[in-house]
Amino acid sequence: MKEYLRILETGSKKLGTVLTDHQVSQFDTYLKQLRIFSEKFNLTAITQRSEIVKKHFLDSLSVLTTKCVLPGKSLLDIGAGAGLPGLALKIVLPGLKLTLLEANKKKSNFLDHITKELKLEDAEVINMRAEEFAKTAGRVKFDLVITRALASLPVNLEYAMPALKVGGYYLAMKGNLAKEPATNNACDELCCSLIESKKLHVPYVEGQRNIVIFRKEKETPSKYPRRTGKPSKYPL
Repeated sequence: MKEYLRILETGSKKLGTVLTDHQVSQFDTYLKQLRIFSEKFNLTAITQRSEIVKKHFLDSLSVLTTKCVLPGKSLLDIGAGAGLPGLALKIVLPGLKLTLLEANKKKSNFLDHITKELKLEDAEVINMRAEEFAKTAGRVKFDLVITRALASLPVNLEYAMPALKVGGYYLAMKGNLAKEPATNNACDELCCSLIESKKLHVPYVEGQRNIVIFRKEKETPSKYPRRTGKPSKYPL
């Protein structure tokens, strides 16, 4: 077995997930396609195989330690980019109903390509701004919403909460939380609550990794999300 795949298998076990041969093969295909497409346009600055495994795949799978992401749940990955963490979670949990939301057309084209290449069922790609999607087709549709290094927490909350069902969870993957603005006002406005903030331990990866979990307590007021660009320019 190639060394980077050995790292993937061992790291996944450390996170409590034993990969099948088919899943390892899917990750290998994903990695190869990611490297090919990254030569054409900026999908990821990380191109070394073992680093992709550690900093993308294992980092994404560390979310499973929260026990929030379960088969059969509907998951929206906002600002999916190269498909992480959504696609990594879908490979490990085939029963997950995945929607990848990406505003950049080139990136969404890659997501269309890789979901077909991996033969994933119940995985759709939406090329749309988060503000537009959460106002229309994506409103009150999902059990779970996840973001990875997208924007500040107040901005992300305005994207995520309208898309969630009442009682659903938003999982924000973050690095250092020291510079994150307070979320009290955003939570009050968007009718959600902070459930937990915890460190994520990613095998073979140094540096701070955190996840912040919010729950939608009741319906989001219809005025949210505000029009395109306003959440990021004037955070709650």
